[in-house]
Amino acid sequence: SKTYDCGVSNCSLFVYRDHRGITDTALDTIVPLKFLPRQTVALAKLGLKRDGASYKAGESVVLSANKLISSKGQKVVVTSDETRSICTTTGTTSVTIKFRKAGTCRVTLFADGSSKFDQMIEVLTYTVK
Repeated sequence: SKTYDCGVSNCSLFVYRDHRGITDTALDTIVPLKFLPRQTVALAKLGLKRDGASYKAGESVVLSANKLISSKGQKVVVTSDETRSICTTTGTTSVTIKFRKAGTCRVTLFADGSSKFDQMIEVLTYTVK
């Protein structure tokens, strides 16, 4: 049996699944393992509703720059690129989310990671009525 180094940021498991014989690797998978602490951001402090909540078309939410900080002190970036026709994000320091028309709005909150904590990617889904 052979052993490999498995550190905080460079560890994974190789899962071998024998489905149709030794040459079939279609189901083999590499699963990364992470041991870094997570970052979070308090939605209520930002002024956002919980994930899955509803907003009315025409509403907007302003997120002030001093609150766009993760629990580990990283700057939080806000985007809504996937659902641009339903909701848009504007601004670089303070961010305004405008809920334009009825549909499903996805807002992504992102913060860089480091060697001491994991990056944060949080996708919030809102129903715009």
